[in-house]
Amino acid sequence: MTTLNRGRACAFTLIELLIVVAIIAILAAIAVPNFLEAQTRAKISRVKSDMRSLATAIEMYRVDQNQYPITSQWINGPGAPTPSTFNNRMRGITTPIAYISSLPLDIFWEQNYSFPVSPGQNPSFEYTDYTTGVVGENFAMDGLPHYNLFETREAMTLYYGESIEVEWVLQSAGPDLFNDFQQIGPSPTFSFPLSEVEAAQAGPDRTYDPTNGTVSTGDIARTNARQRN
Repeated sequence: MTTLNRGRACAFTLIELLIVVAIIAILAAIAVPNFLEAQTRAKISRVKSDMRSLATAIEMYRVDQNQYPITSQWINGPGAPTPSTFNNRMRGITTPIAYISSLPLDIFWEQNYSFPVSPGQNPSFEYTDYTTGVVGENFAMDGLPHYNLFETREAMTLYYGESIEVEWVLQSAGPDLFNDFQQIGPSPTFSFPLSEVEAAQAGPDRTYDPTNGTVSTGDIARTNARQRN
């Protein structure tokens, strides 16, 4: 009898097991989101580091060429591969002079993006210069298509919330894997090209906000203004 009683005393009751399972579930519910958040923060840090490297190469190009790489020049200009692809937008900083050895990949790339991607490659970051993106700034590359995203350079500056005039921008889709600006436009109520008023209303709220963490819907952007500050 004594041995039997001791065996019963060492066993777990159903209630105790349920309590342990409940505690494990609570800890998992706390730990898993934090783990996912840490992964997102690590990816964001990588994106920002890659953008800094690209920004340095772009500024080195400007020092040598007295202008920034022009988006439409490398997509459709002389010597550009056919068909034109997304990665050709920054072809000027790798060819013929390698200001950077290779273009880093955007790990937040939105897979359904409509612009062509080089066969067998993942795309680098979105790159747009003011000459291509602003209405009336097309004089440098006559005969090539231009995006006409903004009415003025001030509108482009206001959209990205900068205090220094924006001359180029690098952009990633961000944690939501969706390029808000190019895919759906700044807002259903606005259309391209954006005026200064529309850019001020639509822009800054769409950039990445770290306080939103994994649920952020903003894109990650870097401009020449941020590179110099």
